[in-house]
Amino acid sequence: MDQGSQRRGRLRLVTIMGGRRSGREAGVRWSRVKAARARIAAGFYDRADVREKLLDVILDELTDR
Repeated sequence: MDQGSQRRGRLRLVTIMGGRRSGREAGVRWSRVKAARARIAAGFYDRADVREKLLDVILDELTDR
């Protein structure tokens, strides 16, 4: 089977500012984005358990192809 058809779409970062938003961006909860950005800035995700989970997800993604 063609692997290209199985690949997930790339993550597209959206900015808080901007005029019109596409239909996909319309469902963005900006309060949650702001809260996540604050956690990132505070180092909340810079923990061993988070890095381990991220590594598991990346390895799963790589072995699925």
